Amino acid sequence: MIAYKTLSVMTAALSITLACFLLLFPEPLFLVFGVAGNESAYFICRRASMFFAGYAAMAFLSRHEPPSAARQAMALGIGTSMAGFAALGLFELLRGFAGPGILLPMAIEVFLALAYFSIWSRDRRSEAAQ
Repeated sequence: MIAYKTLSVMTAALSITLACFLLLFPEPLFLVFGVAGNESAYFICRRASMFFAGYAAMAFLSRHEPPSAARQAMALGIGTSMAGFAALGLFELLRGFAGPGILLPMAIEVFLALAYFSIWSRDRRSEAAQ
């Protein structure tokens, strides 16, 4: 089982990288997903970049947190978001909008969702046992 600190650092690194790409270079991401980009889509990407910058800050700054209600909330929130991203990716792939390039991001999102849900569940059981 992956440690919360390790998972948080991985999430922070991934999130800040994604935030930078969405802010500065959104065009290549559209190629990866196999969808067309335009100025409206780039506008949304720049705004979404701040969402990932926030994830990076939360994940990195909470990396030393012991099991607590706050850590459980972060784990459940990030896990739910990643599961949602993966589900939406699958939906878009199945309806033919996204290309096969979405499979790698989906795999990463599923991994992160399961890891965060695992930490949330473990912390919850630990709290209930006390």
